[in-house]
Amino acid sequence: MTTPQLHTIKDIGKILNVSRSTVYRLIDRGDILVINVGGCKRITETALRNFLKDRERAAKLGLS
Repeated sequence: MTTPQLHTIKDIGKILNVSRSTVYRLIDRGDILVINVGGCKRITETALRNFLKDRERAAKLGLS
């Protein structure tokens, strides 16, 4: 079994080129799934990919 890559809030902000508060807003809305590891929020590579796929699908449908 492989260990999933975990990203911090700061990492996701850099990847998406958005602020930390925007990442928290996406998490609060349920757009990005987050897991807690020792009291710290982490986002898996799979959760990031799913978010991007959903955004791309919405853009194609003119919903974004």
